[in-house]
Amino acid sequence: RESNESGAVEGGSFGLVAGRGQADVSRGELRESAGVSFDRSDGFMYDRDFKQATLRSRTALGTRTGLSLSYLWKEFGANNFYGGNAPSREWTNQTLLTADHRFGELGGWSIDGQASYRTHGDRFVFNQLTPALSDNRHRTHAVLVSGNGSRPVAGRGSLTLGLEGGGDWIRSTNLGDHETARISAYGEWRQDVAGVQIESLLRVDTYDEFGTSWNPSLGAGWWATPSVRLRGSVGRAFRVPTFTERYYSDP
Repeated sequence: RESNESGAVEGGSFGLVAGRGQADVSRGELRESAGVSFDRSDGFMYDRDFKQATLRSRTALGTRTGLSLSYLWKEFGANNFYGGNAPSREWTNQTLLTADHRFGELGGWSIDGQASYRTHGDRFVFNQLTPALSDNRHRTHAVLVSGNGSRPVAGRGSLTLGLEGGGDWIRSTNLGDHETARISAYGEWRQDVAGVQIESLLRVDTYDEFGTSWNPSLGAGWWATPSVRLRGSVGRAFRVPTFTERYYSDP
């Protein structure tokens, strides 16, 4: 068993206090890395105080499997920050959980898989003097599962094929309740031709709300000197509008 720990505490003006800790532990094939931090301040004026805490963890089992967790919590005063000369306040939190696994070789293909879940919560009070009239709460969720396989082709080239699927949903007192989902497939080919690296990608996304989008791209890179690389690319992409862009109505 091997371990390594470290920590620090700081202080400053306006009631600033900060602390951080880090620990790395390994035992055989199991390795764990974890860290925590906390910051707070009274602020330079009324209702400009803040508190923030973070937690992160990475667990590795051998060289093939990993699990990561991160969490962020924040509370802060926003006096007149959003206009209206109002003592606003906001609370946010975000959790991200990811897992990855390398399945190994299958018929010349190197197979990998990934999965993730993210949730973000937000509570905003525009005027703390009349919270019932300006209290907005919402939470978003996002899930993604993906897998890909890569193999060498034609000497100094490689081919990667992948599939993805996932969805996003929101529960909000201001934006309402909404969901969206997609499934995607992509293929990427990379090849070194006379010192020029050529990359081509074709991605297809099918959305339950927006239909199907075909997104090709082509790029090339060349080392002009050992320390200078020239690169150019052209492509097409489709960005899904956010829930805020689609459903927010400014009073």
